[in-house]
Amino acid sequence: MTTDSRLPIEPITDPRTAFAFLLGVLFNQRMRADQAWPAPHRLAERIRGIAPAHVLALGPDAFAGRFGAAPAIHPFRRTMASRAYAAAELVAARYDGDARRIWAGASAEEFVRRLHEFEGVGERKALVALFVITRQLGIRLAGTAAGYSIRGCGKLAELFHPHHEPLLT
Repeated sequence: MTTDSRLPIEPITDPRTAFAFLLGVLFNQRMRADQAWPAPHRLAERIRGIAPAHVLALGPDAFAGRFGAAPAIHPFRRTMASRAYAAAELVAARYDGDARRIWAGASAEEFVRRLHEFEGVGERKALVALFVITRQLGIRLAGTAAGYSIRGCGKLAELFHPHHEPLLT
């Protein structure tokens, strides 16, 4: 159950929606949030599934071809196709195919560190993911909010004003 629905993000209820959330984090680059977060679901329609195993079963070339077909899933077709495929590989190998394990039992600091393992996720994307997963999706992580403010994240900060820190326990 979401605590807030300011961004078009499906609640995380299973491995499929968890991987879609992770892809939304990746796609949140040079793309409006109202397009980036639903993009994984458009991709799922195009490839008929969104689980990491499904992505990997296509193979990198077929996946990139479908990802890059018009209309574009993301403006950076090749880069984001490569990053999405690499994310599927990492989730399959390290998290047994379930992206929820990225945050399961993790502190905020550990969650951010784990996100940095994904190609294309730097400090800003990890911060946005931490904020959204705790503030909008209601997933609780332990830690202190110090150092995790989204005040510098422009439109996101405006959208969630006056709340600029993730909800941590």
